[in-house]
Amino acid sequence: MDKSSEKAEDIVFKTIEKYKEEDLLDCYKILQKLLQNLSENEFEQKYKTFKKTNATIRSKVLKIPEVLDMLKVLNYTELDKDTLIWSGANIDGITKVSDDLKMFINIIESKLTNRKLMELAEKDPEKKEFLEEQKKIEYKKREEEKRVKDILETHKQEVLGNWKRATDSQAKEVKFGSTECKFEPANRGG
Repeated sequence: MDKSSEKAEDIVFKTIEKYKEEDLLDCYKILQKLLQNLSENEFEQKYKTFKKTNATIRSKVLKIPEVLDMLKVLNYTELDKDTLIWSGANIDGITKVSDDLKMFINIIESKLTNRKLMELAEKDPEKKEFLEEQKKIEYKKREEEKRVKDILETHKQEVLGNWKRATDSQAKEVKFGSTECKFEPANRGG
């Protein structure tokens, strides 16, 4: 991971701790789309710039001031006081942050959905019981996935260890007999 995408990710983590999830969801969906468009069309000028005065960007994206810091880290510079332009040379950091934002969006959406379900469940004890049971099933599933992953990792380490021992074998150094070959024709008496 390059330094710019690491710094951008750190900024995202800080905003998650600081702002309401609904605001972050609005912001990150738009920002992710802007970065994805740039990532997919890096040579088209219209995807390199965006106006800070755009109503949607101003009300949803710039509502989280740290986004400007993130954009600076990703090589966005001010063309003028109302316009930001990407002036980077390598699109990899943009692509990485776009992918990370997609993941954060899914996490936030999941948290919001769970919260709404729990609010509904509080009003209906039967639904609450069902949701609690679903949580237990999900927890067991995650534990089983973790157990299988650990087993696979252990097996992988064993295979790597066996392979290493096989390649470290001294069989390559063993020499059998002479390396000379001598041919003597049969004596035909005569």
